[in-house]
Amino acid sequence: MSKKMNKKEFIGAMATRNGTTKVQAAKELANVLGTLLDVTADLQEVQLLGEFATEIRDVESRDYPNPQDRTQTVTVDAHKKLVIKAGSKFQAVVNGESFDEADAD
Repeated sequence: MSKKMNKKEFIGAMATRNGTTKVQAAKELANVLGTLLDVTADLQEVQLLGEFATEIRDVESRDYPNPQDRTQTVTVDAHKKLVIKAGSKFQAVVNGESFDEADAD
């Protein structure tokens, strides 16, 4: 079973790995996440080979049964969906394999 790491713990891990303070690590994380949000807002996809990739998919409008009254339907409007796919490095470590640390930077 996996353990979930919250944002505060992740920032602490970043600070330890990079030899910086938690404040500096929090700023670095905010910059990375801010950049990803900016790029996504422009409907651009991101692909960092071996790390992860984002994909923006169009989802068509659909009708579903109303859970409160099955004789009626509820329409969910067409929208965009963000999909994030893990790269080979993440897949390797999840499966107990190692990856080249030099490629991690």
